[in-house]
Amino acid sequence: MPICNKNSYLSLEQAKYEVDDASDGKQGARLYRQRPADLVIVDIFMPEKEGLETIGDIRQDFPEVKCRAISGGGMTGSFDYLSYAKTFGAARTFTRMPSYLTSLAKR
Repeated sequence: MPICNKNSYLSLEQAKYEVDDASDGKQGARLYRQRPADLVIVDIFMPEKEGLETIGDIRQDFPEVKCRAISGGGMTGSFDYLSYAKTFGAARTFTRMPSYLTSLAKR
């Protein structure tokens, strides 16, 4: 698990959230179908299935799920992926994992 995922995972667990982790978008979508959650946090750039595709895939079958998208930069050239993530169903976007992780599920 990458360090940023490990830190996020540990922060959410310390806040008493039950956390599942997937190494890529394909695994994340499969895991969500097996164990639906209250909140899905995806990175925009992931192996196997990008974050935008993962959000669209999950929300197609589960339109009520809360999705959050994060990215280290959010832009490639002039294209703003984080803004585009909202059209795929991400309710909020972040350029890095916020220190107030526990507020993510409440918004």
